Amino acid sequence: MILPRVQRVIAAFVVVSHVSLAFAAVPPPDKLLPASTLGLATIPDVSKARSHAGLNPTLALISDPAMRPIMDKFKAKFQTEIVAKLEQQFGIQWTNYQDLAQGQITLAWLAKAPDAKPGDPAPFVFLIDSGSKSNQLKKSLEDMRKKWVDSGRQIKMDKIRGVDFSTLIFHDADLKLTMSALFPGGAKDEDGGGKDKAEKPEKEASNDPATRHEWLLGQSDSLLLLGNSAASLEKVLALQGGGSGETLADSPNFAAWRDSVFRPADFYLYGNVQEIVAMLKKELANSPEQNRRRGAGPAGSPLQWIDGFGVGAIRSVSYAGRVTPEGSFGDFKLTVPEGERAGLVKMFIFEPKDSAPPDFVPEDVLKFSRSRADLQRAVQVLEETLNKVIPQSASLIKMVMDTAGKDKDPDFDLRKNLLGNLGDDLISYARSPKERTLEAMSAPPSLTLIGSRNPEKLMIAVKTVSSMVSAQAGRKERDFLGHKVLTLAMPDGQESVSLTTHGGYLVISQEPALLEEYLRSAEQKAKPLKGVAGLVEDAQKIRGLGTGLFSYVNDLETGRFQFEVLKKESGSLANLVAGLPIASTFGWDEDAKAFKGWLDFTLLPPFDQVSKYFHRSVYTGEFTPQGFEMRLFSPMPPGMRK
Repeated sequence: MILPRVQRVIAAFVVVSHVSLAFAAVPPPDKLLPASTLGLATIPDVSKARSHAGLNPTLALISDPAMRPIMDKFKAKFQTEIVAKLEQQFGIQWTNYQDLAQGQITLAWLAKAPDAKPGDPAPFVFLIDSGSKSNQLKKSLEDMRKKWVDSGRQIKMDKIRGVDFSTLIFHDADLKLTMSALFPGGAKDEDGGGKDKAEKPEKEASNDPATRHEWLLGQSDSLLLLGNSAASLEKVLALQGGGSGETLADSPNFAAWRDSVFRPADFYLYGNVQEIVAMLKKELANSPEQNRRRGAGPAGSPLQWIDGFGVGAIRSVSYAGRVTPEGSFGDFKLTVPEGERAGLVKMFIFEPKDSAPPDFVPEDVLKFSRSRADLQRAVQVLEETLNKVIPQSASLIKMVMDTAGKDKDPDFDLRKNLLGNLGDDLISYARSPKERTLEAMSAPPSLTLIGSRNPEKLMIAVKTVSSMVSAQAGRKERDFLGHKVLTLAMPDGQESVSLTTHGGYLVISQEPALLEEYLRSAEQKAKPLKGVAGLVEDAQKIRGLGTGLFSYVNDLETGRFQFEVLKKESGSLANLVAGLPIASTFGWDEDAKAFKGWLDFTLLPPFDQVSKYFHRSVYTGEFTPQGFEMRLFSPMPPGMRK
């Protein structure tokens, strides 16, 4: 799970901007944006978020003196390769703006106007509340306008509701120039080999609307506004001035979580999926040629996929994070009303049942997850969905179900023996690898347990199905502590998989030693994960262990392992990155050392010097009448508690 890391990184970004603690009387984002807002990412009060700086483990980690060598090298590279080049291209000193934000920082996307033309860009607005530093903002904008004009770029002045706006005009050629300066490798690949072409974009200032872009930049009191639509900015200004009109706060999809989730958050992200899907369906319906090209036929059409797979039932999606003296909290919400769920959304529904770690899960696992999803129902819903969305698949599915395994056993019934024996309990946990390698880091030894009504029959069914997948797959059976262990050799050189049954579960692992350790757990009672001091209390802060979904990550040991691997395998990592498609964009494909010029993991300190910033994270999830909710809690590391 990556949500705690995402939350901490975003919160760290909030505070490194070194903003003032002053507060400006500007409406919050939900009162400043119109109801037509499709999505936004916001820090509603930067001053409040900055006051939590000392509570953020990620910020404390990267600010620790022990991390200075690697961070200084990264910051220097970022300054020379990104910031300096952007300043040169746009004539803007970013340092003039980094201290301005005191209230909100908001980036929002709005719905297109009804009279919008095909090909018009999606409207966006970017807002920064400068609070008491409005005079500094005014001066910075004046300097920017002068430098923009001095550099030979086009600009014109406009007024919206009495507020002066500078309309910055640029073309695709300008964007190519900027991108080639930032990513010379990408420019070379795109243009077929020469830096000369990347350094000499087209000079003509084309009047073609398709290549022309106009961004409006202005200041209303303490609020900086940037956008590409005068109509959208006019709506924001009207609401800022107390004008009437429906706001985002009035939108039912947003209002459902406004007071309980968004208002207390240090930052949040929100998407009005219902409106986005409606717009997409309208475009697809009005574009028969595009619809035909995208496969209206045996595989169904995009319109069929949207409704058939259940995407059309989703109202909104959001994530909100906050940092407190107790630790970091996160809330993920997927609004899907109970009576409207269909397709894949309906497939993953689970009941609020016991999701605590069983006693056989040892306390020293790297991570753990348990879901009470009804696997038999999930497969049934998947089959029904495929039959509905792709009707031609019904005959194929029926043929597979009716004939699978019959050549080995005429009485074998795939639906009865395999699907009919699936239960409503899925458990997995991983141990820390013994080898400190990148490969081990990407796939630590893990064990998966599938609850079953009859695990012995389920294992026989899996054995039969494996012979269908690959006739060459080898199968071996052995006894271990009175349990039959089946080992299946996988095709294409993949690691073999071992299976056994125990305690109402089908047990699966690619690590025979881990499977044997599990079978010994009945005799060798290890300290259980559930008994870890404070774990149950941590879970109670996010609805407890009876919601139907619970996950745990040992961030301390995960961090220790990652530090050791990255420090030891920095050269291998650079070579791995050099082979990725994105490497050419940054020029990392020709010289693996180029990546280490940005991130040299050999400069990481010994983990014990920074271990106090790591602890653990827990997650719970549940389905409610409103939709799916997932919550996370990362308690304050003991080494940071005061």
